[in-house]
Parts: sequence; C-alpha cells; structure tokens
Amino acid sequence: MLAVGIFLFVLFIPVAAVLILVWAVWAVFSFVRWIVSRILLGKPWPQTEQIPVARRCARSRCHADNPSHARFCRRCGQPVVQQFVLRAA
Repeated sequence: MLAVGIFLFVLFIPVAAVLILVWAVWAVFSFVRWIVSRILLGKPWPQTEQIPVARRCARSRCHADNPSHARFCRRCGQPVVQQFVLRAA
C-alpha cells in the first residue's frame, strides 16, 4: 500500500509541475500581448459603456432606472410611462 502512495505522489509532482509551467507561460504570453497591443500598437483602453438613464419606473415598489428607449421596466416588466418635465414660463 505504501508503494501505491509513493507511486501516486511521484506521478502527481511532475503533472502538477507541468500544469504550473503551462499556466505561467500562458500568463506571461498574455501579459506581453496586452502590453504590445496597448502601448506599441496604440489601441485605446477599453471604455465602459454608459447607458443614459432617462426613465424611472412609476411602480411604488420598483423605481428602477431604465434607458430612455425602454418601453418596459427592466426590473419588474411594467410599462414605463413617458415622464415630461413641466417648466414655468
């Protein structure tokens, strides 16, 4: 039984070492590729897309912010009513 344990341990160490080596090579390659694409090739940094919020759900328990083009609330599914702002003349 001890021989089986030693055999599995001796087999496990090289497999783990190879997996760690493959992961390290992948990580270094990805980092170098990122540096080259961002700095040397001048690709812009990724920007997060901002969704303009213009409609708020009128349901009393929801009040979720929705994009201006939404017809239904993204949280509760109720129809979103167009809200108008009245200005004093």
